[in-house]
Amino acid sequence: MPLKTTLFTLVCSLLCISGALFAQNATIKGVILDENNVPISAVNVSIAGGLGTQSNFDGYYLLEVPSG
Repeated sequence: MPLKTTLFTLVCSLLCISGALFAQNATIKGVILDENNVPISAVNVSIAGGLGTQSNFDGYYLLEVPSG
């Protein structure tokens, strides 16, 4: 394969990969307990910007947040 074609293919591949790397999300997770360390279900967990979730029966929650 000629050098120009190889370099062009490499640059295009790197550009495609770099976009996917910047689009990654952050994950916020945890468990909600009361003062007796008993899990609390159905608790609303939210962040600025309107994103939110609710804890499950065991008090666990998981929130996917866009990077940035």
